[in-house]
Amino acid sequence: MEDLLERLTQLKVPPAPTTLKREVHHRLNRTLLVQQIVGLATHGAVYACGHLLRGLLGLVAYTLTGKFPVDRRDRSDHTGDA
Repeated sequence: MEDLLERLTQLKVPPAPTTLKREVHHRLNRTLLVQQIVGLATHGAVYACGHLLRGLLGLVAYTLTGKFPVDRRDRSDHTGDA
């Protein structure tokens, strides 16, 4: 094992290509863009459709019963301190 390490220390390492940094940035940016679009399509669209469906179901319930469905949960952001 030491023999191999000693031989590796003697090898000349070629310099990195000058365009390496640019290529890495382009590949990384493409990957991040695709990841953001997929995340928006899967999470954001599902979230938006869920809220739209909730509103539509409320509309249907109001149309059928004549009463607006009351949601008793407090959805406000305040803690009750005035």
